[in-house]
Amino acid sequence: MIERRSVGKPIKVVLDVLDVTKYEASPDDWEKAKNVVYDNVEHWEIWDGDDADTIEREGDGSCTDPFREYLVLCFADGSTSTFRNSYVDMHRLW
Repeated sequence: MIERRSVGKPIKVVLDVLDVTKYEASPDDWEKAKNVVYDNVEHWEIWDGDDADTIEREGDGSCTDPFREYLVLCFADGSTSTFRNSYVDMHRLW
């Protein structure tokens, strides 16, 4: 399934990037999370289930999400960035 979200205009988002999955993260892991800001995000998608196969086939297996869920940021210029969703937490900045 691909779930697509948008707020109707390009926005800035920040990702908290963890070394462990967010489902298993301790408070200390959250404190150590790296924050990365992305600008001009037009929309984002969560890919899971059978649709995750498409992303996993394109990779070499080293970045496979253990829960088979992926966050795809889609930028205003048409480019995309894909992340293992169970290792990131996204926040919208206005």
